Amino acid sequence: MSVLISVITAVFNDEKFIKKSVESILSQTFGNFEYIIVDDGSTDNTLNILKEIAKKDIRLIVLTQNNLGAAVARNTAINVASGLYIAIQDSDDISLPNRLEKQLYQLLNSDQKLISCTGYHVINENDEVITTNNKLYENINKNILKGSTPALHPTMMIPKDLINQIGGYNIFYNKTEDYDLILRLIENNARLEKINIPLYSYRIRENSESTLNNGAYLKRVFENHLNRINNRPENFSKVVNDQMIDKNYILKRNIREIFYSENYIVFQKLYYKNYFKLPFNYFFFFVFSFLPKQLKMSIKKIFS
Repeated sequence: MSVLISVITAVFNDEKFIKKSVESILSQTFGNFEYIIVDDGSTDNTLNILKEIAKKDIRLIVLTQNNLGAAVARNTAINVASGLYIAIQDSDDISLPNRLEKQLYQLLNSDQKLISCTGYHVINENDEVITTNNKLYENINKNILKGSTPALHPTMMIPKDLINQIGGYNIFYNKTEDYDLILRLIENNARLEKINIPLYSYRIRENSESTLNNGAYLKRVFENHLNRINNRPENFSKVVNDQMIDKNYILKRNIREIFYSENYIVFQKLYYKNYFKLPFNYFFFFVFSFLPKQLKMSIKKIFS
């Protein structure tokens, strides 16, 4: 029987959570899949843990590479994948038991340009649920193009052909390769639809590298996206105007909007659950990002 789904994971030094994450995939209600994990040069016990699990389940394929980053690792997994659909899984997250079954059903009953994403729980290091996102959006593509994040990258299941058509992940955006991939898929007329039940648990950790440090990368990704659609007039109306998005609105957007939309879940957790432990520089940057432009310039002059 040919494999329908290839689940892919890039991992680096995640010995604490990798076993639980892998087992959440191997225990899915739908079993016709392969699970490809690329170890990105881990220096802890991650690789040994994976090898032990692979001895017990032939669906798990473990590959290794030097520390080249998540984008390269994911591309490596996609290149060897034999499934018709690619499901994303992050190395410290958990897929609920019927995730693959639900998403496959959605994709098999739709056109070939559809990308499936799901609702999700946000959990902490102790697997405690912090919040849940089940929100449905009338037009996910439109919200993404305006800088919102209604679709969580690791909840996605994508037809492999769509990924191949855009050349996979951009290895030059190793911190924001997920956002760049989604934008390029939309440029290629892909359409995202969300299953509005939580089928994934997204883990927030104390030492997680958040988008707080990646604002400049996000801005560059979005600017390059605008340049591409501007240079393809035949696509601009399809990608932007058909989504009812004002071109001037997009061009005038600033990093504050990207910052907030990308960090909404992080700050929801930190503020409502643990705001007293929030490092001062993070809190200051968060507040600073909402100040009027003129006031921000005045503050910068004081401290420059």
